[in-house]
Amino acid sequence: MHRQLLRLRQIRSTHHLPPQPPFVARALHNSTPTTTQQHREMPLVFLVHGMFGFQQQFHLLQSYLERHRINVLNWTYPSSRTSFEILAASLVEAVRSSCARLPVHSSQQIHFVTHSAGALVLRCALSTNSEFRDFLDGRQSTTHFVQIAPANGGSTIARFVRESLPEVVTQFLLDWFKDLESCPKPQYSALEQLMKYEQSFFLENWWDLPSNMQLHIISSSSISLPFHFIQRPNDGMLTVQEQIALPPHVKQLRQVVKVHGHHSLLLNYAKVSQTVLNILNGTTTPNPIISSNQTITPNTIVTPN
Repeated sequence: MHRQLLRLRQIRSTHHLPPQPPFVARALHNSTPTTTQQHREMPLVFLVHGMFGFQQQFHLLQSYLERHRINVLNWTYPSSRTSFEILAASLVEAVRSSCARLPVHSSQQIHFVTHSAGALVLRCALSTNSEFRDFLDGRQSTTHFVQIAPANGGSTIARFVRESLPEVVTQFLLDWFKDLESCPKPQYSALEQLMKYEQSFFLENWWDLPSNMQLHIISSSSISLPFHFIQRPNDGMLTVQEQIALPPHVKQLRQVVKVHGHHSLLLNYAKVSQTVLNILNGTTTPNPIISSNQTITPNTIVTPN
């Protein structure tokens, strides 16, 4: 009887545990044993997936980086449930909690690798939170921002869906995905923002990058979709022009790397993992074709050796 009561009490106490926070940063450490000092000196990389993405998409890239002695935090978030602004604030909090033990002027490198709309989340975080931007800007080491097939110019397909479906159907689907508690009407969710904001919005906003940040774009293209509404070349989801769209005032661009592949499968390619590692290790040189004041077009993309 005593054991049954104790078991019942454990079940009840577990049942009443407070809910876990919706935004988590999951750290998967290198399998090779390291000392605390070695662990602190290893670069710290935050992975940020895209719309409808999930942590497992980064599994191969994460494992590859960890094998090369890089600390990885694979951050996940409910991409379609709330706005880019709220998602950005959650990313800032995840970075803050992970870096809380680092000295302000620590020499440990902090980098970000994003896929698709994940680039917009980090761009929004840097532009809407000056303390976060100053934290990165005040560090002794360079911060790399590696964008893999980024939605820098929004999404033509998202806007096409909005224009093609009846408004009542579109709104029903958006409300079904949306978390009305954290993102009440009339506030847009990130999915709504992609569908309703024109490309000009994403070019004119969220581009306040730290001065010590280096921007790298890994652009993807595959067998282009034969539809009239999406410009060629594209990777099955985003056009190349949407991926490499930058406003003239962005001076942090270091290189644009071209990879042949489909948008959703890009993170599984060995070439992408090797390119990301080379960037983080500083073993790549800036693309000589790209200059900070040059207009980026598909013709300026080169494939690395």
